[in-house]
Amino acid sequence: PSIPTVFTARDLRVQHFDLASGWNWISLNVNNTNMSDINALLANYTWASDDQLKSETDGFVSYSQSGWVGTLNGLNNTSMYMMRSSKAQALDITGASVDTKTCKLHILGTMANGTPRWNYISYLPADNMTLKEALAGYEASEGDIVKSQTSMAMYDANVGWIGSLGYMESSKGYMLQRQAKTDVELQYPSKSAIGRNTLSLSRT
Repeated sequence: PSIPTVFTARDLRVQHFDLASGWNWISLNVNNTNMSDINALLANYTWASDDQLKSETDGFVSYSQSGWVGTLNGLNNTSMYMMRSSKAQALDITGASVDTKTCKLHILGTMANGTPRWNYISYLPADNMTLKEALAGYEASEGDIVKSQTSMAMYDANVGWIGSLGYMESSKGYMLQRQAKTDVELQYPSKSAIGRNTLSLSRT
Protein backbone atom coordinates (compact mmCIF):
# COMPACT_ATOMS: atom_id res chain seq x y z
CA PRO A 1 0.00 0.00 0.00
CA SER A 2 1.11 3.54 -0.63
CA ILE A 3 2.35 5.62 2.28
CA PRO A 4 0.35 8.85 2.71
CA THR A 5 2.23 12.13 2.58
CA VAL A 6 1.84 14.27 5.68
CA PHE A 7 1.86 18.05 5.23
CA THR A 8 2.47 20.42 8.15
CA ALA A 9 0.64 23.72 7.75
CA ARG A 10 2.47 26.82 8.93
CA ASP A 11 1.15 30.35 9.33
CA LEU A 12 3.75 32.04 7.13
CA ARG A 13 3.51 35.45 5.59
CA VAL A 14 5.80 37.91 3.84
CA GLN A 15 6.68 41.17 5.57
CA HIS A 16 7.48 43.83 2.98
CA PHE A 17 9.83 46.78 3.47
CA ASP A 18 10.20 49.71 1.07
CA LEU A 19 13.65 50.92 2.02
CA ALA A 20 14.48 54.48 1.10
CA SER A 21 17.99 55.56 0.22
CA GLY A 22 19.56 56.52 3.55
CA TRP A 23 18.33 55.65 7.03
CA ASN A 24 15.16 53.67 7.70
CA TRP A 25 13.51 52.87 11.04
CA ILE A 26 12.26 49.28 10.78
CA SER A 27 10.94 46.42 12.90
CA LEU A 28 10.09 42.77 12.28
CA ASN A 29 6.70 41.26 13.01
CA VAL A 30 7.49 37.81 11.58
CA ASN A 31 9.73 35.08 12.98
CA ASN A 32 12.26 34.10 10.32
CA THR A 33 14.58 31.14 10.90
CA ASN A 34 17.58 33.29 9.92
CA MET A 35 17.03 36.11 12.42
CA SER A 36 20.16 35.00 14.31
CA ASP A 37 22.17 35.05 11.06
CA ILE A 38 22.06 38.54 9.53
CA ASN A 39 24.11 37.54 6.48
CA ALA A 40 21.61 34.80 5.63
CA LEU A 41 18.60 37.01 6.42
CA LEU A 42 19.77 39.82 4.13
CA ALA A 43 21.24 37.71 1.35
CA ASN A 44 20.21 38.29 -2.28
CA TYR A 45 19.76 42.04 -1.89
CA THR A 46 21.93 44.91 -3.10
CA TRP A 47 24.19 46.31 -0.39
CA ALA A 48 27.16 48.65 -0.60
CA SER A 49 30.17 49.40 1.55
CA ASP A 50 29.20 51.09 4.83
CA ASP A 51 25.51 50.19 4.64
CA GLN A 52 24.58 49.65 8.28
CA LEU A 53 22.07 47.98 10.57
CA LYS A 54 22.08 48.99 14.21
CA SER A 55 20.24 48.50 17.48
CA GLU A 56 20.25 50.99 20.32
CA THR A 57 21.14 48.27 22.85
CA ASP A 58 22.61 45.30 20.94
CA GLY A 59 25.26 46.82 18.67
CA PHE A 60 25.56 47.22 14.90
CA VAL A 61 26.84 45.65 11.71
CA SER A 62 28.31 47.26 8.59
CA TYR A 63 28.42 45.78 5.11
CA SER A 64 31.79 45.00 3.52
CA GLN A 65 33.28 42.51 1.06
CA SER A 66 33.12 39.98 3.89
CA GLY A 67 29.40 40.54 4.35
CA TRP A 68 27.74 42.02 7.43
CA VAL A 69 30.34 42.46 10.16
CA GLY A 70 30.00 43.88 13.67
CA THR A 71 28.64 43.34 17.15
CA LEU A 72 24.96 42.83 16.32
CA ASN A 73 24.48 39.06 16.46
CA GLY A 74 20.84 38.85 15.44
CA LEU A 75 17.44 40.50 15.30
CA ASN A 76 14.32 40.14 17.43
CA ASN A 77 10.66 41.10 17.21
CA THR A 78 10.51 43.64 20.03
CA SER A 79 13.18 46.16 19.00
CA MET A 80 13.36 48.95 16.48
CA TYR A 81 16.37 48.89 14.15
CA MET A 82 17.95 51.62 12.10
CA MET A 83 19.01 50.47 8.64
CA ARG A 84 21.06 52.49 6.19
CA SER A 85 20.64 51.43 2.58
CA SER A 86 22.74 53.08 -0.11
CA LYS A 87 19.87 52.72 -2.59
CA ALA A 88 16.10 52.52 -2.47
CA GLN A 89 15.05 48.89 -2.65
CA ALA A 90 12.32 46.44 -1.64
CA LEU A 91 13.07 43.92 1.10
CA ASP A 92 10.85 40.90 1.80
CA ILE A 93 11.21 38.67 4.86
CA THR A 94 9.13 35.52 5.21
CA GLY A 95 8.24 34.02 8.57
CA ALA A 96 5.60 32.99 11.05
CA SER A 97 3.32 35.77 12.23
CA VAL A 98 4.06 37.10 15.72
CA ASP A 99 1.22 36.55 18.19
CA THR A 100 0.44 39.96 19.68
CA LYS A 101 -1.42 38.25 22.53
CA THR A 102 1.76 36.65 23.88
CA CYS A 103 4.57 38.90 22.63
CA LYS A 104 4.75 41.95 24.88
CA LEU A 105 7.22 44.84 24.89
CA HIS A 106 8.93 45.91 28.13
CA ILE A 107 8.83 49.70 28.41
CA LEU A 108 11.33 51.34 30.76
CA GLY A 109 10.29 54.29 32.91
CA THR A 110 12.51 57.19 33.92
CA MET A 111 15.93 56.67 35.46
CA ALA A 112 16.39 56.83 39.23
CA ASN A 113 17.24 60.54 38.96
CA GLY A 114 14.03 61.21 37.02
CA THR A 115 15.65 61.51 33.59
CA PRO A 116 13.36 60.11 30.86
CA ARG A 117 14.83 57.57 28.47
CA TRP A 118 13.86 56.41 25.01
CA ASN A 119 12.55 52.93 24.33
CA TYR A 120 13.28 51.74 20.79
CA ILE A 121 10.21 49.65 20.03
CA SER A 122 8.83 47.48 17.25
CA TYR A 123 5.32 47.56 15.86
CA LEU A 124 3.94 44.01 15.82
CA PRO A 125 0.47 44.08 14.19
CA ALA A 126 0.31 43.29 10.49
CA ASP A 127 -2.25 46.06 9.98
CA ASN A 128 -1.81 49.80 10.37
CA MET A 129 -3.71 51.27 13.32
CA THR A 130 -4.42 54.69 14.75
CA LEU A 131 -2.19 55.61 17.65
CA LYS A 132 -5.17 55.34 19.99
CA GLU A 133 -5.93 51.80 18.78
CA ALA A 134 -2.34 50.60 18.72
CA LEU A 135 -1.48 51.88 22.21
CA ALA A 136 -4.74 50.94 23.91
CA GLY A 137 -2.80 48.27 25.82
CA TYR A 138 -0.21 50.73 27.12
CA GLU A 139 -0.53 52.60 30.44
CA ALA A 140 0.32 56.08 29.16
CA SER A 141 1.42 58.93 31.42
CA GLU A 142 1.09 62.68 30.99
CA GLY A 143 3.78 63.90 28.61
CA ASP A 144 4.72 60.51 27.12
CA ILE A 145 6.11 60.87 23.59
CA VAL A 146 5.98 58.53 20.59
CA LYS A 147 8.15 59.27 17.56
CA SER A 148 8.36 57.77 14.11
CA GLN A 149 11.14 58.68 11.71
CA THR A 150 9.11 61.62 10.42
CA SER A 151 6.51 62.60 13.04
CA MET A 152 5.61 62.49 16.72
CA ALA A 153 2.76 62.62 19.24
CA MET A 154 2.47 63.44 22.95
CA TYR A 155 0.01 62.06 25.48
CA ASP A 156 -2.40 64.45 27.18
CA ALA A 157 -4.42 62.96 30.04
CA ASN A 158 -7.52 64.91 28.98
CA VAL A 159 -7.31 64.63 25.20
CA GLY A 160 -5.22 61.53 24.51
CA TRP A 161 -2.47 61.33 21.88
CA ILE A 162 -2.01 64.59 19.99
CA GLY A 163 0.48 65.49 17.29
CA SER A 164 1.46 64.74 13.71
CA LEU A 165 1.83 60.98 14.29
CA GLY A 166 -1.66 59.64 13.63
CA TYR A 167 -0.98 56.01 12.69
CA MET A 168 1.48 53.23 13.53
CA GLU A 169 2.46 51.27 10.43
CA SER A 170 3.58 47.71 9.77
CA SER A 171 7.36 47.30 9.18
CA LYS A 172 8.12 50.66 10.79
CA GLY A 173 10.03 51.21 14.05
CA TYR A 174 9.28 53.76 16.77
CA MET A 175 10.70 55.50 19.84
CA LEU A 176 8.65 55.77 23.03
CA GLN A 177 9.61 57.99 25.97
CA ARG A 178 7.83 57.25 29.25
CA GLN A 179 7.54 59.98 31.89
CA ALA A 180 6.53 57.75 34.84
CA LYS A 181 9.13 55.97 36.99
CA THR A 182 7.46 52.59 36.70
CA ASP A 183 8.27 50.07 33.97
CA VAL A 184 5.24 48.65 32.13
CA GLU A 185 4.37 46.13 29.45
CA LEU A 186 3.04 47.17 26.06
CA GLN A 187 0.71 44.67 24.40
CA TYR A 188 -0.52 45.48 20.91
CA PRO A 189 -4.10 44.51 20.06
CA SER A 190 -5.07 42.33 17.15
CA LYS A 191 -7.07 43.88 14.33
CA SER A 192 -9.81 41.29 14.82
CA ALA A 193 -10.15 42.28 18.48
CA ILE A 194 -10.56 45.94 17.50
CA GLY A 195 -13.21 44.93 14.97
CA ARG A 196 -15.16 43.03 17.62
CA ASN A 197 -14.96 45.96 20.04
CA THR A 198 -16.16 48.40 17.39
CA LEU A 199 -19.06 46.11 16.49
CA SER A 200 -20.14 45.67 20.10
CA LEU A 201 -20.02 49.43 20.69
CA SER A 202 -22.14 50.08 17.62
CA ARG A 203 -24.86 47.83 19.03
CA THR A 204 -25.15 49.62 22.40
